[in-house]
Amino acid sequence: FLVLAAAAGEEEAVALAERVREGIGGVVEIPTDIGEECPVQLSISIGVAVDGIDRPGDLQALIRKADLAMSLARGKGGNCVVSAPEHLPL
Repeated sequence: FLVLAAAAGEEEAVALAERVREGIGGVVEIPTDIGEECPVQLSISIGVAVDGIDRPGDLQALIRKADLAMSLARGKGGNCVVSAPEHLPL
């Protein structure tokens, strides 16, 4: 899923992503067909990208940058937030 946080800087966007990660993470009990519950550990990897959107096409580039940051988060083992490095071109 995608969250757009208008006017959020990197620090605010990362803090928001951490709150989402913490809210989703944890163990939940999933009902089974045999009437028992099975504990399942939930986690989420989040990529954050921050940049001004001032010309057509920037939104798609920003989404690609956030997707790359999410891949970096997964590469770190998941269940974390990674902000896209500034040197990545849009």
